[in-house]
Amino acid sequence: MSLLLLVAMLAATQAQTARYAFFSYQRVCSSLPQAQQATRCIADLRKQYADEAQKAAQEFNEKYEDFLEGQHTFAPAIYKKRQLELQEMMDRNVAFRPECDQQLSQRQQSLKQELDGKISAAVRAIGQERQYAFVLNSDANGLEYADPELCDDITDLIIERLDRK
Repeated sequence: MSLLLLVAMLAATQAQTARYAFFSYQRVCSSLPQAQQATRCIADLRKQYADEAQKAAQEFNEKYEDFLEGQHTFAPAIYKKRQLELQEMMDRNVAFRPECDQQLSQRQQSLKQELDGKISAAVRAIGQERQYAFVLNSDANGLEYADPELCDDITDLIIERLDRK
């Protein structure tokens, strides 16, 4: 019984000396140039896709108007050929949007994973250096309360570490 009491006392002593930390992922992200670059990259890509879709739609409309104007004068083979061209253009334009959305989503995910990896590495490094038992992300109501006497906010340390790289 005394051995069990000794183990319980040691565990309680270690629990009192264990150190904990938290950080704000959103604050870290919003301060990083890489996150701002990623946001600009996605916005630029989104604009390129929108411009290309607009150009394709305009091209389709012009060809369609030409088709409507000349449809009565076309020979049957030309009429059929132009009609087929319009259908193919419309199919390509319709398929373009989901392709763009998928590529945009993949690029966003890739940039986020890259950023998450850098933040995670910084959190792990600081956690190991300062010997924290664990580090919590305080965003999205993940941490309702942290006693400043028992827990450190390492958000600024993470930002500083990532700024140096």
